[in-house]
Amino acid sequence: MKASPLTESASVALLLALTYAFSSVFVNYSIPPFEDAAMIMRYAEHLAAGHGIVWNIGEPPVDGATDFLFLLVVSGLHGLLNIEIEYVIRGVAFTAHYLTVALIFLFMRKQQGAPLTASFFTALYFAIGPGLFYTAAYFGTPVFGLFIAASWMLAQRIIAQQGASTGLIIGYTLCCFTTGMIRPEGVLICIFMALTILVTVPLKNIKSLVITYIVAHLVLGAAYIAWRWSYFGHPLPNPFYKKGGGSLHMIGLQRSLENSLAFLYLAIPTYIYGLINSSTRRLAIGFGVTIGGTMAMWMLLSNEMNFGGRFQYPIFIMGILIWYPLVKPLFEKASASNLRPTKLTGVLVLVLIVAALGHRATISQKATYFPDGRLPTAKFLNQFEDKGYTVLTTEAGLIPFYSKWRAIDSWGLNDLWIAHNGIITPEYIAENSPDVALVNSIYFSPLFPPDKITWPTNKWHEHVMVLHSYMQTAGYTLAAAYGNRIQSAHYYWVKPGIEDHDAIVEGIRNIDYHWYEDGKKAKDFSAGLR
Repeated sequence: MKASPLTESASVALLLALTYAFSSVFVNYSIPPFEDAAMIMRYAEHLAAGHGIVWNIGEPPVDGATDFLFLLVVSGLHGLLNIEIEYVIRGVAFTAHYLTVALIFLFMRKQQGAPLTASFFTALYFAIGPGLFYTAAYFGTPVFGLFIAASWMLAQRIIAQQGASTGLIIGYTLCCFTTGMIRPEGVLICIFMALTILVTVPLKNIKSLVITYIVAHLVLGAAYIAWRWSYFGHPLPNPFYKKGGGSLHMIGLQRSLENSLAFLYLAIPTYIYGLINSSTRRLAIGFGVTIGGTMAMWMLLSNEMNFGGRFQYPIFIMGILIWYPLVKPLFEKASASNLRPTKLTGVLVLVLIVAALGHRATISQKATYFPDGRLPTAKFLNQFEDKGYTVLTTEAGLIPFYSKWRAIDSWGLNDLWIAHNGIITPEYIAENSPDVALVNSIYFSPLFPPDKITWPTNKWHEHVMVLHSYMQTAGYTLAAAYGNRIQSAHYYWVKPGIEDHDAIVEGIRNIDYHWYEDGKKAKDFSAGLR
């Protein structure tokens, strides 16, 4: 039954109101920025201040922030409006999430022809998903999600029409290009979408689309890559050189499959039906190309910083938008037969909907974290901002952003030399002469030293040992080693002989330090060994 425009407008308004209510009650906005998000904030502040896309002011450009277009938007609004970067990031991400909620409802109603109730609850299911929690953590993931949704909707429109008008061709091409500009994996996802179109639409109907898509991406993409190469000295974002490593990452693939199944489990029965039904089989295969490709591509990168499964968030959005087209024949058959559900059936369906929404909300709430001692430490260090000190840190988010010090990211996500040479060296540390160092040991502490364990054979622990050994050999003062279990700690080292040595050591030892994994008060494991 066709709903009036007033009913649909009221439905959108109610959806947005429910999204806001859920956000107000269940989302924790008191948390500090997540480490990876704080990295982007540092770049955005530097860019807005006219220093370019740099990690350290006055040094060569480096692209450690993979959300390129999001970075440009946030830095532009920050500079134009003179609003704190934290508010800008959350405002942009919130807006994107709300727009996606409305788009999902309207697309299902207008393009897919879904019933009002089905469209409403699908959009609500998305609304209470992880997008709000990514926003609370200061990620731009919902912005990427908005353009993934828009590109996927335009692809489905082309499929439904079995062709495309000039306007639709241009719109789809530009939307896909923008998606790739927001995050690099958007390029691959949109290629998978294009393959889905090729699988489901006769080539003779979309020749102009194929030509426009290829030419536009070759021309615009080549221009963009050429600019990147000229500006940064490398064609890809710096983290790709560090996290890719030229090898396959089976853990990345495993996590991708796990997160994808958690996002898609409600869509799986409809997908199976779509494959079984001859009238929708081709469409199901086409959808499988995009979703399967998006799952598999994460074997190319390590799983670092995949907070709340955010790398697989596009799969959540695309999965939500495929279920109705695959079971549409069932709805049409029921409508043609004038079937009316019994009261018992209606109650059972309602119970299932409530259960699904409750389960979705429960899973989403796991995408959060706790007070983090690195935040008050960074704010304490900020009082020495004008002294020209350098901090070396394994945790290159909160400490660099809030301290405003020159920072060396020892892992290499924001350091060209380390990313391209594989691992930090004692010579590189000495060359940069850090005044303070934060080393996240992961597997040891002063009460459980590294010589008592079998050292794990991976790059992270190798680089930690390089740092740990250097600090000891160079005579750095161990200000504190905070942790909540003796198998790991945040070591804070201070260089001997610097002007504010004593003040920095004392200040770090007096931090009200809470452990990021559980929010509990951390212990200084080095206190009894001084």
